[in-house]
Amino acid sequence: MNRQRLLVLGGAAVTTAVAGCLGDDEDDGDVEFDDPEVVVELWLEALVDPDFDKMEVLAHEDIARSSPLDLPHDEQRDYAGTVESWERTIREVSIVDEDDETVVVEAEVTDNAPSGAYMNSVTYVLRLEDGDWKMYDLVDGSGIELEGE
Repeated sequence: MNRQRLLVLGGAAVTTAVAGCLGDDEDDGDVEFDDPEVVVELWLEALVDPDFDKMEVLAHEDIARSSPLDLPHDEQRDYAGTVESWERTIREVSIVDEDDETVVVEAEVTDNAPSGAYMNSVTYVLRLEDGDWKMYDLVDGSGIELEGE
């Protein structure tokens, strides 16, 4: 599995693995849960920070696993070590489909990793949980390596 795919897919599994282990949602006052695009932006930033506490706050309680990854604590440290040197630029985030309980959001990002720069297009599903939009599933995550960056 290449690194950008791990980065995109790993977030859902990492969140599932740490859910319930990092405390309650007391520090979620800075999250605009009424705006799904903002939730996706915060999620994408939390993946490369990495900020497991923020991922937990942003994750739906019934988050679907988008990959077979189910990282134990030591592999979470490895994941963090891999992505902490990455720089992410979020180019565009937009809602592509929605109904009363579900929103599909597409994001265009550029990740600058030690191994090179990658443009990624990712599509997430968010669902309402107690009136707040939360990350539920990854629909698609694909990326291409940029030449000369």
